[in-house]
Amino acid sequence: MKSLKLAVGLAAIGLALSVHVNAATFGANAVATAEASVKTTPIMSVTELDHHIGSTTALSSPLGKLSDSGLSRFIASMKFNEKGLTSYSFAELEGVPATDVHKILALFGVERTTKLIQNTRVLNMTDLEIMNGPVSPDGASNEGVATSVKNKTRVESQQSNGIFSPWDDADEFAPGDREGMECSSRATCSPKYKNICTPNC
Repeated sequence: MKSLKLAVGLAAIGLALSVHVNAATFGANAVATAEASVKTTPIMSVTELDHHIGSTTALSSPLGKLSDSGLSRFIASMKFNEKGLTSYSFAELEGVPATDVHKILALFGVERTTKLIQNTRVLNMTDLEIMNGPVSPDGASNEGVATSVKNKTRVESQQSNGIFSPWDDADEFAPGDREGMECSSRATCSPKYKNICTPNC
């Protein structure tokens, strides 16, 4: 009887440790899981985007998270060159859960810009990690919102002269991606509300 109680006790301790380890590693795996679910060759042009829309159902594409009118406006805002997506409006992505926004932008290879989009919804740990970076077991973000605020301040200060190269003053948070800017011509981002200009510009 004692050996049975000991076995049950050890099993309970093992389960508790497993739950703790799983909780600690969940955050580290959450973003990787979200990325793996949409890992594909990025859409590089309007033609490829049309093909994607024509060959998938609304339920199977991340774009199905947007309303028909919202999708039309999102697509109309996109600019491409031979490198891929150069800029887009995120107005239609506001209010959408961060994981869904991440999957939508991953179609175009610019999922890193999810962090720059204001008013995305954070409903779970995956959303939180996508917006703020890895979360430690005690719930504290390892990067935090300060980086996003720093980036926003930097972009606003650079907008004072109106135009700049997307490669100027890039950092590790979202290298060369500029909130509040659109690709107006090759290697030139110009101010535009609720747009993001990428290094493809």
